[in-house]
Amino acid sequence: MVRASAFPACAGRCGSQAKNRNETSSYYIDSYNATSVARVFSRHVSSADVDLAGTGAGLLMLTAPCQTRVCSSATVSQLSTATGAAISTVSVPYAVDLVVGPSAAVVSYRSGKYYLVRLAG
Repeated sequence: MVRASAFPACAGRCGSQAKNRNETSSYYIDSYNATSVARVFSRHVSSADVDLAGTGAGLLMLTAPCQTRVCSSATVSQLSTATGAAISTVSVPYAVDLVVGPSAAVVSYRSGKYYLVRLAG
């Protein structure tokens, strides 16, 4: 399930991830200018991209390609705010959620426990 995350500080651009209204199985990242609310870009993403968050390290996308919500091959990518393309990607096994805020962090779940994993920027 894809959810749109709130962006506490847009720094000139705001973004959202949502299912396109005109298509039944396509997901897009839409970026808007924070001042004029004009769309800057719309980029198609995979249904495996499960979370999007604005952080102090930039715009992050959590990808979990497994059939279950807790995925051993989950990755976090830093996205370009100009195009939505991945700038860099790091493996974060069992990541389930991105943390919105000044620090880049991920919540992971393993063996019945949750962990807060801070990503170095």
